[in-house]
Amino acid sequence: MKAFIRHEICEPNEWSWTGRPRVLVEGPDAWAWRSRLVAAGYEVVTCGGPSPYEQCPLLVHGHCATASAADQIVCDLPAIERGTVVDALAERYPLTRLHRSPRELLH
Repeated sequence: MKAFIRHEICEPNEWSWTGRPRVLVEGPDAWAWRSRLVAAGYEVVTCGGPSPYEQCPLLVHGHCATASAADQIVCDLPAIERGTVVDALAERYPLTRLHRSPRELLH
């Protein structure tokens, strides 16, 4: 008998609206960058990205509230998922600057 896998829709944390530039960091290790980016002056929300157990709201519904409110987005996902997510982000939020690594935001 096959096990039933429930696919939840990923829901990143909400923005605090501190007045700092808002950065969404997507990737399995996104949490590891949070403190460095906050120290650099950003408000940061992290998202693990699509997984076998969670689906990306942008890919499922065509909209992600967290991404829509971000000033910049870091898409540090594995290559197999990155292209699809980056394409969707670029199409849906063309004015939001996209980065491949959180290092790009640290000067």
